[in-house]
Amino acid sequence: MKRFILMLGFFVLTLPVTIAQVSTQNIRGHIIDNISHMPLPGATIMLIDTTLQKGVVSDIDGYFVLDNVPIGRISIKITYVGYNDVVLNNILLISGKETNLEIAMEEKIITTSTVVITANRDDGSVNNDMTTVSTRSFSVEESQRYAGARNDVARMASGFAGVNITDDSRNDIIIRGNSPMGLLWRLDGVDIFNPNHFGATGSTGGPVSMLNNNVLSNSDFLMAAFPAEYGNAVSGVFDLRMRSGNSEKHEFMGQIGFNGFETGAEGPISRKNHSSYLVNMRYSTLGVFKTLGVDFGTGTAIPEYMDGTWKIAFPSTKIGSIEWFGLAGKSHIEFMNSEVDTTNVGSDFYTDSDYNLINGSTMAISGIVNVLPINRKSYLKNTASASWHQFTTDVDSIKWPEVILTPYYRNDFRESRLMAKSEYINKLSSRFNIRIGTEISNLGYNLKDSVWKSDSSYFLTLRDQEGSTCFLQTYGQGQWKPTGNITVNGGVYFQQLVLNNANRIEPRLGLRWQIGEKTTFTAGYGRHSNMMNLLYYFTKSRLPDGSYVEPNLNLGFMKADHYVLGWEYRTGVHSKLKTEIYYEDMFDVPVDAATNNSFSMLNEGASFENSAPDSLKNAGNGKNYGIELTIERYLNKGWYYLATASLYESKYAGSDGVEHSTAFDGNYVLNLLAGKEISWKNKKGGQNSFIFDVKVTYAGGQRYTPYDVAATVALREEKYMAGKDFTEQYKNYFRTDIKIGYRRSVGKMTMEWNLDAQNALNIKNIYSQKINVETGEISYLYQLGRLIIPQFRIEF
Repeated sequence: MKRFILMLGFFVLTLPVTIAQVSTQNIRGHIIDNISHMPLPGATIMLIDTTLQKGVVSDIDGYFVLDNVPIGRISIKITYVGYNDVVLNNILLISGKETNLEIAMEEKIITTSTVVITANRDDGSVNNDMTTVSTRSFSVEESQRYAGARNDVARMASGFAGVNITDDSRNDIIIRGNSPMGLLWRLDGVDIFNPNHFGATGSTGGPVSMLNNNVLSNSDFLMAAFPAEYGNAVSGVFDLRMRSGNSEKHEFMGQIGFNGFETGAEGPISRKNHSSYLVNMRYSTLGVFKTLGVDFGTGTAIPEYMDGTWKIAFPSTKIGSIEWFGLAGKSHIEFMNSEVDTTNVGSDFYTDSDYNLINGSTMAISGIVNVLPINRKSYLKNTASASWHQFTTDVDSIKWPEVILTPYYRNDFRESRLMAKSEYINKLSSRFNIRIGTEISNLGYNLKDSVWKSDSSYFLTLRDQEGSTCFLQTYGQGQWKPTGNITVNGGVYFQQLVLNNANRIEPRLGLRWQIGEKTTFTAGYGRHSNMMNLLYYFTKSRLPDGSYVEPNLNLGFMKADHYVLGWEYRTGVHSKLKTEIYYEDMFDVPVDAATNNSFSMLNEGASFENSAPDSLKNAGNGKNYGIELTIERYLNKGWYYLATASLYESKYAGSDGVEHSTAFDGNYVLNLLAGKEISWKNKKGGQNSFIFDVKVTYAGGQRYTPYDVAATVALREEKYMAGKDFTEQYKNYFRTDIKIGYRRSVGKMTMEWNLDAQNALNIKNIYSQKINVETGEISYLYQLGRLIIPQFRIEF
């Protein structure tokens, strides 16, 4: 690793000399109404907080360009008659890439006592104005900036209040004590399968994200009481948006780091019509890191993966705008423990030394979106998409010392989804607008898996089903602004699974009340439900005569009521204090239908294994409640901080009716993130920047069920204490991540080097425990130690 760092340093010192000149760059943008999406011609765009007096007016289609702006951090102000001003602070302008902005402006509400509102877009303002509570917008730069994020939006979100990730092996999002299985991933308006490499069927996380933040635009992260347009989720929503390519200039990007070797390109298809392309490819480089001695938790196995994203945009056609986007990824890994010295392989979070495991996954999504204007106030948005997911696993048991392999488990899970959606948006007035949408999806499935029963010497079929069914979703929602400082959002959502005709109507309601320029109160309520993955519906149960039945075909939706109250106070132009209290009532939770025990679907996602019994019923319940605090300063004058505190309880009851802590009941999470950026002009007329970021996390340890040591030794197999489910916790989780970087912009090129020291203090956080069935001795597997991740990026 020292040799690798020295090589990076040498490369910095031997960069080619470019022509001396003052580096400038262009800022391009498009100004639209935030509801009708109609262009706003004649809007004024001005540079602010600078001695350079420069401005421009948007053209008839709402487009503008501020050219020859000196690189560095800049701020702009947008004004338009009858609309609230918009200020964009601390935009990073680099020499290697033009900055492209999509700016949505809000029409003023004129009253006798109008409150002057200026939207500062560095303050976490959400993209979806129908959201009221528990929502945070994030930028691409934030996902690249935060220490420990690995350019992964899920790991980035772990710094937000209410979010907990204390498992270094995966990026599963635990929101307010909920199972990560209740999370919805959405990309450009399309609900997608698990967007992570090695993502198991029915899960929402994985070791490495397929989502490349280099192609994302500002996006929203919702944690509770979400608007009616979001369905089939009970814990949270990642509403991600892919940006369009540069419609005026061809640009290129190269990057190499922990997540892989990346290359990207974008540019115009037709400058006249502002059409563009954007494409990005990535291939894993973990083999190189393994050669350098980096331990990332897979023993001697080397993960292999590749992914690609693309977007083709035609904003001006005879039938409105048309966009074609896609994401695809493939991953594979082989844990061949029978072929290695398992006493000296480093950390292995994913397998047992007594088994070989071969795992692979493939995910692909492609969608077409058409926005058709009806008039100046309304438009139709039509979307069609096709998606595919496959997850395969081969597990063989190893008999030592002869090294005899026996097939133990096989699965081949294939899912597909064909979706068509139509939405109608109408801005009836500056005070009131509505959105109505309907969606139909054809869900295809081919699910096969079986496990070897050594006591009976046969393969037990767990699932063997192929076919398709339909899933229907409809929503209607409206926004009413009786005054300029009060906003009421309300709506109704409906979903139905044709497989068993399970259906649900869900009300949603939110209120935002801004008092003066600094104080805002919010309240929200939402009823939400979640269809289980089709795996659970088609689980087979073997009868004494050897035949099989499928007892879960009539399984209903898991449901939850969310209640949220919030208060926010602007302590400064670039800082705020925010707190929320919440209560979530979970009901109709799938639990064991055959016997009374503590199993609950609310604990699924706590491990890589599917622990659900073969017979389920909607008879469980649970609750999550807590309070959260956020103190934040957005990047300004070169520094920022984000401090969050979350205190919570997460409880559940299985078919036994006994209340337990859930597997995700960590009780508290504390985060502190901070960073400093120091910039100076270099001798070539460009700009150099030194970047320092740190993240500190302190959280309650993971929950676990203690072993019954006496029973384990007597029976020579793992046994757990009855009635003690998740009563114990590992020691508290503590981790410090430090990131240092150097960025150099000169000529028409920008280069950036980063070193990300994850778990920089090398703290030994417990990952799991293992009992010796012969002696009863308990040992621990620890999470990742100190991990140094270098990264290089070039844009031109």
